Amino acid sequence: MPKIIESDFPFALLSRIAEQESWRKEVYRPVYYIHKWWARRLGSVFRGIILGAQLDENDNFWSHFYGENNFQHTTIYDPFMGSGVTIGEGIKLGCRSVGRDINAVAVASCRAAFAQYDRKDIRNTYAILERTVSPKLLSLFNTKTHTGEDATVLYYFLVKIIDCPHCLKPIDLFKSRIFSKNAVPKKDPSARAVCPACGMIVKTRFDAVIANCTNCKHIFNPQEGAVSGSKVSCPECHYEFKLVNAMRALQDPLRYRRYAKMVLYQDGTKHYEVPNDFDIALEMLVDTAIICNKNPNHIKAILGGNILKWFK
Repeated sequence: MPKIIESDFPFALLSRIAEQESWRKEVYRPVYYIHKWWARRLGSVFRGIILGAQLDENDNFWSHFYGENNFQHTTIYDPFMGSGVTIGEGIKLGCRSVGRDINAVAVASCRAAFAQYDRKDIRNTYAILERTVSPKLLSLFNTKTHTGEDATVLYYFLVKIIDCPHCLKPIDLFKSRIFSKNAVPKKDPSARAVCPACGMIVKTRFDAVIANCTNCKHIFNPQEGAVSGSKVSCPECHYEFKLVNAMRALQDPLRYRRYAKMVLYQDGTKHYEVPNDFDIALEMLVDTAIICNKNPNHIKAILGGNILKWFK
């Protein structure tokens, strides 16, 4: 008897499920996800493919998709397993799954993901890491809030910069001034934009065409940036030029700057803020340390005490 994948595979409905998963990969992570991987495939798709190859055309695909399965007599072999999606979905369906990869990271992460562990051992290991490793790692993400309180940076937002060929003023290469919005804007239409006049963060909607900066009172269209298609328009002198031509004239890669950050406050709330003096000083310190090969005396001679006061 023909299999479902050969006769009546539910491409359309499965695609809708996969679309939901792909929108929020940071939420809809499979249980075997332990390491970031490039071009990670969707678990729902591979679960569907395996089921489609196992079930006869008269079987109920969706009852098996959402139900318990045990294809213990089926062996799945993936010679290029990567992050292990095929292996993981095969295991969840009760298959005997065999994988290999030329990349040692893929092999190590999959072995760790699909091994069996004692819950007590896992909790003890996490406690050790939290006590020994966590303080050092978290110290690398220290920042100050706009009120000067200690906080943790979750994200820095960066934009590429190019100098205008006509007036030589730096141009932020934004296609849109909106830099943060919900993956499903119909559920949550709120968004954040950066003011082109003062650089402050403005609360707006994902589809807004008018935004008002509460800091400098500037009114702007958050959908518009300096870049439109292949062309760039200078906000200062309004000179228009092709980005590719300007980049060809450069000897070095494009510069960038940090224009916003998402901060985790000590009370557990998250906030968008612009980089402050602490962030600027930290960036200068890191850049100078690289130049001076981390020699404290050389760093102090270049930056002076005003910068280093932040990091005593």
